[in-house]
Amino acid sequence: MIDKNLSFEDIEKLLTPAINCNDEAFEFRWLKQLEPTQPRIYIDTTLQKDMIRCSFPFGTETGRGRIWLKRVYRAIDKHDISKLLEIAVYLSQKTGLPIKSGAAINSMIASSIPMEQLLNLVSEDESN
Repeated sequence: MIDKNLSFEDIEKLLTPAINCNDEAFEFRWLKQLEPTQPRIYIDTTLQKDMIRCSFPFGTETGRGRIWLKRVYRAIDKHDISKLLEIAVYLSQKTGLPIKSGAAINSMIASSIPMEQLLNLVSEDESN
């Protein structure tokens, strides 16, 4: 059975802490929209700001969760992209919602992650 109710504990499992003060970590935000959220997990990037993000319905009909990472001291790398994909896969499996993506993030994924890794992508919780 698919559990469509995400909790803060579910989100907390996805976020790894920063190793030190000079390294940014994935962050969670809750946003309220005027209209109901779309039933999807959406991943995208803003290349000019060196940011990647995953948005998804959360909490209320108009509530949206966002897990995002903005790098200041170094560029987004393949490990960051891989972690974003793990987060999206986990959220999709937990909620039963499809993953959609923007063209810019698709380009980053294609240039950063080998196809074999994409095909075998599972979160750490599932591999146990």
